[in-house]
Amino acid sequence: MIEALADTLARDRRYAQTTNLVVLRDGELVLERHDGDDSAASLADVYSVTTSVVSRLVGIALGRGELASLDLPVHGGRTYRHLLTMTGGTKNEGPWEIDEVIPLASGWREHIEAAPRLEPPGTRFRYDNAAVHLLGCALADVVGRSLAEYADEHLFAPLGIGSFEWPADPEGYSWGFGHLRLRRRDLARLGELWRRDGEGILPSGYLTEATRAQTPGGPAEGEGYGYLWWVGERSFFAGGDAGQALVVVPEQRLVVAATGIEERLQPAWRNPRHALAEVLSG
Repeated sequence: MIEALADTLARDRRYAQTTNLVVLRDGELVLERHDGDDSAASLADVYSVTTSVVSRLVGIALGRGELASLDLPVHGGRTYRHLLTMTGGTKNEGPWEIDEVIPLASGWREHIEAAPRLEPPGTRFRYDNAAVHLLGCALADVVGRSLAEYADEHLFAPLGIGSFEWPADPEGYSWGFGHLRLRRRDLARLGELWRRDGEGILPSGYLTEATRAQTPGGPAEGEGYGYLWWVGERSFFAGGDAGQALVVVPEQRLVVAATGIEERLQPAWRNPRHALAEVLSG
């Protein structure tokens, strides 16, 4: 099955952007492939897969008592729970689309907070990268340090992850929405930590709630949505542009981490999670 997945990704042009693949079963490395100049030691931009790391940091802060509740307010009636489930109810297009926010020389947080209200928080799922950055800013304030520093101490270092890069906005807040850079094995290791139910790091029930569909979801992946995780029928996953993927399949005791490069995207490109789903259903 694992070799079939690797072969599909290598032969099907819809996955031409996928250049790196790491597969764990029961926490053990069973396959690793790197294409081109990349190697096991190189760092990959995981794009929006970053949000799954933010979700875990929220859980860690809850478990440590630094965040008292997901229902605490963040801004404008929105709570941590609303932002985790992308049901904040504000506009996420035009000036509030994250690619329009990034060029701002300062004041990202205030700009995002000024997004017009479209409906009451908790009403509707709307994928919103800017809102995840707002969530990250709020969490950083609660724990008293940047997400990068907090993750280094309470998540990365305990897992032996010593090499990463996490960009920050002009005010020093780590980007919550994307562009964390990790080695692929380390990305897979983070997925394995979710598969093992947090090993006591997360408060009781957080992983279950994070990886079940809190809403029916919608674009871009067309699946249910938990706490910054997409939730499929047999898996939960984080997906990013250019086919970045972290997929956890609990019943198969399987974790798949795949990264790719945007320049190789084909017009009908697909996320590697689709190839995995086809292999599993076959």
